[in-house]
Amino acid sequence: MLVIDSVNNLGLFPIDIEKIKKANPDLSIVLIMQSTKDGKFKGSQEFLHDCDVRISCEKPKAKQKKSRYAEHEEEIVIFSK
Repeated sequence: MLVIDSVNNLGLFPIDIEKIKKANPDLSIVLIMQSTKDGKFKGSQEFLHDCDVRISCEKPKAKQKKSRYAEHEEEIVIFSK
């Protein structure tokens, strides 16, 4: 598994991730991206179109926004006191 935190700080583009995928077809890749105040992530929306699962984290919950594997949105508590 490869975790990249953050795509924005590293200045990566969707083509960079595609190159990593092609060179490592069995590798799971987790991309962490910065978001705007309205919850959208910064950068090319092409990242969204290429992903299998999108999870948005807002204290105290994580929400599954997109999934090729689930039928509906899921929400879990990730932070607690």
